[in-house]
Amino acid sequence: MKRQIGKVTLELVQGDITEIKTDAIVNAANTALKLGGGVAGAIARKGGPKIQEECDRIGGTFVGGAVITTGIFGFPIDRCAQIMLNTAIEYAKGHTNLEKIAFCLYGAEAFEVFANKLEKLPG
Repeated sequence: MKRQIGKVTLELVQGDITEIKTDAIVNAANTALKLGGGVAGAIARKGGPKIQEECDRIGGTFVGGAVITTGIFGFPIDRCAQIMLNTAIEYAKGHTNLEKIAFCLYGAEAFEVFANKLEKLPG
């Protein structure tokens, strides 16, 4: 599913985030940046030990913060979709050099939640 927001294509894809060809991956993390199970574990297994080494070098972040390296904790997926999609749309409306923002959703249920939210949001 795709939606055009200005010059940015917003796309929902169902699949495995570690198999998508992209320039960057954004993933929820704990404040210590310790990669364990779930999506972070899959990224670490696919990317190798360098990812955890970079996280260790950074040392951590605060709740709500973000760090750069080369639906966790029971957060409701419908609220997650609303927040993430609204944020991406608002960002895409501003000055950006991004051409595409893709949300890779694991499983049909997550994809459907995001698709339903995206259909209802103004672009």
